[in-house]
Amino acid sequence: MQHPKAKPGRFQPESVELYRLDRDPGETDNLLEREAGRAESMLSQLKAWYAETQEEATKQLGGW
Repeated sequence: MQHPKAKPGRFQPESVELYRLDRDPGETDNLLEREAGRAESMLSQLKAWYAETQEEATKQLGGW
């Protein structure tokens, strides 16, 4: 079900944050700068997964 005011979205503009939820459940210590390589790898994997799933996704009314 779609919210009547919802609009199709994308991952843009990219806003990346990285947290260790087991140590920082309140997400107060963004590790992005200290773990830049890990964050880059994770974002790359996310984008690859997203692209793969979009190829097989059933097109929805309204361009989703």
